[in-house]
Amino acid sequence: MESSDARLILHTQSPSAFIPLIASTTFSPSLTHVIAHPPCLLHYLSAELNTPPPPLSPSPKFWSVFIPVSERIHDTEQLVFGAAGEGSGHPSELVIEVIAREGGRKRGTERVLEGWSNATNKGSCELSALESLKDLMKKPQEVQSH
Repeated sequence: MESSDARLILHTQSPSAFIPLIASTTFSPSLTHVIAHPPCLLHYLSAELNTPPPPLSPSPKFWSVFIPVSERIHDTEQLVFGAAGEGSGHPSELVIEVIAREGGRKRGTERVLEGWSNATNKGSCELSALESLKDLMKKPQEVQSH
C-alpha cells in the first residue's frame, strides 16, 4: 500500500557523506532538511559581520553570509565551546534551519530559521521568543545605503 504521509526521518551529524545522497532530487523530489545551530552563531554574525537574521537584515544578504559560516563546523564549535572549553552555548535553546523542497507542480525551495526551546516546553517558536536571542532580535539595526 502506497501512502503519501510516509516519512523517512534520519538523524546524522555534520559533516556526513550521507547527506548529499539523501538530499539529491533523484532520491526524493520533496524533502525537509532540518539543521540545528547554536544561538551564539546568530550573535556572532550580527556582531562580527553586521548581519543579523531576517527581518533585521535582507534575506539574500543574511543567507549569503549564514550558509558558508554555518557549514564551517569547527569554527561553530569554537563559538559554542570557547577556546578553553568554557562554553557559550545555551543549554536548552537551538536555532533550527529548515530547508523545505517541494516536488510536483509547486517546485521550489524555502529556507527559514525557527527557534527551539526546551525551557517551559515551548518547542518550536519564533527566534524572538528565545531567551538567548531576545536582545539581538530587539536591537535596532542601522540602515546602510550606498
